Amino acid sequence: MWTFDGLLATPTLNGVFESGQRPEPSSLCGWAFRGAHCLSAIPGLALASVRRLRFLQLFEAYEAGPQSAPRVGGYHLMLRKQGRYAPWVGYPRDDAPHKFGFFELRVDERYPQALLLDFEPTRKHSPALAFLSRAQAFAGLSPRLLREYLVHPDPSHPDLFLGRLDLGLGPLVHHHYFVLERFRKLRADR
Repeated sequence: MWTFDGLLATPTLNGVFESGQRPEPSSLCGWAFRGAHCLSAIPGLALASVRRLRFLQLFEAYEAGPQSAPRVGGYHLMLRKQGRYAPWVGYPRDDAPHKFGFFELRVDERYPQALLLDFEPTRKHSPALAFLSRAQAFAGLSPRLLREYLVHPDPSHPDLFLGRLDLGLGPLVHHHYFVLERFRKLRADR
């Protein structure tokens, strides 16, 4: 059985990701997940896209429009301190943390066993996430450069997820992995 720390310490995760199963989007709604990038897969930690090694990721349902079914999306929260044993506290304040990296969940043909965290929804498909371009500008990325996918590495552990981040730099695509684990229920008054 995989664990959060066990996945982070595994040097090669391609096989684990490819054999993983797609999570049900509704099972993610209403939860914050603690996340960390797998350092063993980042040569020299030289990637500019990885400004923070640990993060919180939130998932929630939202209405895309009066005639549309609810969708599942989310965003990342900055943490106050980095470091392996630092508490998972939002920055600048835990009750009002900085939100960035907004996305919508969908299935993609590249990895049908995974959910795509789509950072480029259009206004037509997702008016509730129209502010996405501002968030991507904050991260210093074009939405088309970044694609993240999410799988259950072990279906018997429903709170643990393995993510794959593909970063396109022209014709080159670099990828590395990150791990998510269910952390806390979202407050209803947010």
